[in-house]
Amino acid sequence: MRGLSYDRAADRWVLDGRDLHCSDGFDVRIAGRWVPVRVEYQDRVGWVLYADHDAVRILPGRSLPVRRNEE
Repeated sequence: MRGLSYDRAADRWVLDGRDLHCSDGFDVRIAGRWVPVRVEYQDRVGWVLYADHDAVRILPGRSLPVRRNEE
Protein backbone atom coordinates (compact mmCIF):
# COMPACT_ATOMS: atom_id res chain seq x y z
CA MET A 1 0.00 0.00 0.00
CA ARG A 2 1.32 3.41 -0.88
CA GLY A 3 1.00 6.90 0.49
CA LEU A 4 -1.54 9.25 -1.02
CA SER A 5 -1.47 12.72 0.51
CA TYR A 6 -2.69 16.20 -0.30
CA ASP A 7 -0.38 19.21 -0.66
CA ARG A 8 -2.59 22.16 0.27
CA ALA A 9 -0.02 24.77 -0.78
CA ALA A 10 0.12 23.34 -4.32
CA ASP A 11 -3.55 22.21 -4.34
CA ARG A 12 -2.35 18.86 -5.60
CA TRP A 13 -2.51 15.18 -4.61
CA VAL A 14 0.81 13.41 -4.13
CA LEU A 15 1.43 9.68 -4.48
CA ASP A 16 4.72 8.35 -3.09
CA GLY A 17 6.24 11.85 -3.20
CA ARG A 18 5.22 12.44 -6.84
CA ASP A 19 2.66 15.11 -7.78
CA LEU A 20 -0.39 13.66 -9.50
CA HIS A 21 -1.62 15.34 -12.65
CA CYS A 22 -4.85 14.98 -14.60
CA SER A 23 -5.21 11.52 -16.19
CA ASP A 24 -2.62 9.90 -13.86
CA GLY A 25 -3.78 6.43 -12.93
CA PHE A 26 -3.49 4.24 -9.85
CA ASP A 27 -5.58 1.67 -7.98
CA VAL A 28 -7.70 2.26 -4.88
CA ARG A 29 -9.01 -0.46 -2.58
CA ILE A 30 -12.82 -0.35 -2.51
CA ALA A 31 -14.98 -3.01 -0.87
CA GLY A 32 -12.03 -5.40 -0.61
CA ARG A 33 -10.86 -5.20 -4.22
CA TRP A 34 -8.42 -3.07 -6.20
CA VAL A 35 -10.14 -0.73 -8.65
CA PRO A 36 -8.15 1.10 -11.37
CA VAL A 37 -8.90 4.85 -11.39
CA ARG A 38 -7.60 8.04 -12.95
CA VAL A 39 -7.50 11.42 -11.25
CA GLU A 40 -8.93 14.58 -12.82
CA TYR A 41 -9.47 18.14 -11.64
CA GLN A 42 -12.80 19.86 -12.27
CA ASP A 43 -13.14 23.58 -11.54
CA ARG A 44 -16.51 23.32 -9.79
CA VAL A 45 -15.89 20.24 -7.65
CA GLY A 46 -12.13 19.82 -7.27
CA TRP A 47 -10.30 16.50 -7.54
CA VAL A 48 -12.29 13.52 -8.80
CA LEU A 49 -11.42 9.83 -9.25
CA TYR A 50 -12.87 8.12 -12.30
CA ALA A 51 -13.31 4.35 -12.45
CA ASP A 52 -14.91 3.10 -15.67
CA HIS A 53 -18.18 5.05 -15.72
CA ASP A 54 -18.23 6.06 -12.05
CA ALA A 55 -16.78 9.16 -10.41
CA VAL A 56 -15.93 9.86 -6.77
CA ARG A 57 -14.94 13.25 -5.40
CA ILE A 58 -11.88 13.05 -3.14
CA LEU A 59 -11.42 15.57 -0.38
CA PRO A 60 -8.19 16.70 1.31
CA GLY A 61 -7.56 14.62 4.39
CA ARG A 62 -9.41 11.57 3.09
CA SER A 63 -7.48 8.36 3.56
CA LEU A 64 -7.57 5.79 0.75
CA PRO A 65 -5.51 2.63 0.33
CA VAL A 66 -3.76 3.08 -3.03
CA ARG A 67 -1.16 1.44 -5.27
CA ARG A 68 0.35 2.15 -8.65
CA ASN A 69 -1.38 0.46 -11.60
CA GLU A 70 1.86 -1.25 -12.65
CA GLU A 71 1.81 -3.60 -9.64
